[in-house]
Amino acid sequence: MKLPWSCLVLTVGLWSGTRYPDIGPSSVWLTLVTAFTAAESLTNDTSPSDTFIYADKNFTFTITANANGDIWFSMAAPATYGWFAVGTGSRMAGSLMFVAYGDGTPTGMHWNCQSNTMLIHLPGVTLSPRLSNGHSEPTYSDKIKLSKANPPRGPINMYQDGMYYVSGSCRGCTHLAPNTLDLTSTAQPFIFALGEEGRYPATTSLDGPLRRHAYYGYFTMDMTKATDGGGDDPISLHNVNANAVLIGKSIVTDHDICDPGHAFVMVLAWLIIFPLGILSLRILKNVKLHMMFQTIGLILGIIGAATGFYLTTLYNRSKHFNSAHQIIGLLLVIALIGQWVGGFLHHRYYVRNQRPWMNGQPIKGHKLVLGPVVLVVGLVNAAIGFNFAVAHQWNYIYVPFAIVMIIASTAIIFVRDIIARRLAGRKQNPIIGPPQPMPFGGQPPPPAGPGGFYGRDPAPPSLAASTRSDIALDRLPSHDPPSYDAEPVKPRDMI
Repeated sequence: MKLPWSCLVLTVGLWSGTRYPDIGPSSVWLTLVTAFTAAESLTNDTSPSDTFIYADKNFTFTITANANGDIWFSMAAPATYGWFAVGTGSRMAGSLMFVAYGDGTPTGMHWNCQSNTMLIHLPGVTLSPRLSNGHSEPTYSDKIKLSKANPPRGPINMYQDGMYYVSGSCRGCTHLAPNTLDLTSTAQPFIFALGEEGRYPATTSLDGPLRRHAYYGYFTMDMTKATDGGGDDPISLHNVNANAVLIGKSIVTDHDICDPGHAFVMVLAWLIIFPLGILSLRILKNVKLHMMFQTIGLILGIIGAATGFYLTTLYNRSKHFNSAHQIIGLLLVIALIGQWVGGFLHHRYYVRNQRPWMNGQPIKGHKLVLGPVVLVVGLVNAAIGFNFAVAHQWNYIYVPFAIVMIIASTAIIFVRDIIARRLAGRKQNPIIGPPQPMPFGGQPPPPAGPGGFYGRDPAPPSLAASTRSDIALDRLPSHDPPSYDAEPVKPRDMI
């Protein structure tokens, strides 16, 4: 190995340790050993090659080709990214892409404090040939004759100390896509991308699900320097830029708003807004507050459904609209709209008529069946959605919160109902105090004589039960009252 290369490898290795502190000091030395081994392979590779290195993200791509249109390449990128890829041409549409991502069962995981992401360690790497039709997930094509290859030196298709290494060969790949690979070009355009951190397909399937890229960029290569007459040799990963130029000052940082936005509004609606709507009615007995929360939840649900329909056009797994998450989500939104309309019509009918519609049977089903079903099924579908979106790590946070919310809400309603029943029972059966002293010296009152109390006849039943608003007019005398002009009668003399 030449001295300048040794200095460069040492510098890159030390820089990697400071750039990615999650890897640790011991990993830095292992990276140094790997880099020295890869650099040593330069003296054993007889094929001409081009190498592109983007040091800021520790991404490396080396390629060689022969006159028959066969190519060999090696790629490497930090395992923090969900996937990494290189494609032909200057844009995604019509590009032939080589996509790599971790496979198999995770061997461990840890939380990356810098990116707030759960990182998974996977034992191997999958290499998938794909074709891109635009700004959407590239589609796996079995027509591309791509296979893994063993480079002369360096890591062989594996995860090693925080890095993924993969090498492959593709037979007759120069004209498989509209964006052709011109072996006579001195500035052949390429694109490359890095997937979102912590979003791993974690599968050996060649059509594994991908999340939207977090970074992407463009570069060119002088393919005349990487093509020989008819060699058939794999290529090792080189560690020095050779015959490659980055287009632009740096790569582009992508911002995926729609995907996390869809998850945010749906979780907000089902985990917070709808439970508050239930508690406002069952605990506070506040119908207006209940309708306000339900309306906000409905609006969030419609926004989430709209973003979900847009997302179906971006990913292969959702384009056919046949997944459980999509079907359940559509049914939930329909049920949610029906629930809101039913609740509104019932409230309007009650205000106008001061009684529930159809003796309250529809509203009982609305509150006791449809409402709980929509809430619980929606919470479950959110967990399914995280798996569907290759973001299953979020379920470690979401599922415990959802369980706590269900238990707490149910307990609050249950305790409130018990207290309400006890208070209602006390009103129906009031507590009678000690007997009061009776008049007449503790003796019962004397019985009424023939003339009743005080020598008067008792009032007729109709008069006795009458009130000022219900006078028994039929008991009044029928004869005329005495004339006021009549002579007064002298009273009898008293002896």
